[in-house]
Amino acid sequence: MTTVLANHRWDGVVRRGNGDFLMAVDTNVGFNKTNRVVNAIMVYDIDLTKQTTPIGSLTIIHTNNGHGSKDLKKWT
Repeated sequence: MTTVLANHRWDGVVRRGNGDFLMAVDTNVGFNKTNRVVNAIMVYDIDLTKQTTPIGSLTIIHTNNGHGSKDLKKWT
């Protein structure tokens, strides 16, 4: 299975390439796995005003949709 995943580039390896890259990693190591009620949106913008020195920015928005717990709601 490892070979099949590697052949399709589904193995999670960070490969060298030409130029820059962006890798956003998110994990939940808590016991309650609240990430099932959290929506994540990533917005990547590139300013090409100066094409020789473009500027990129990443905005990550987490929305907690949990209901019924004061602990969850305080993070909304």
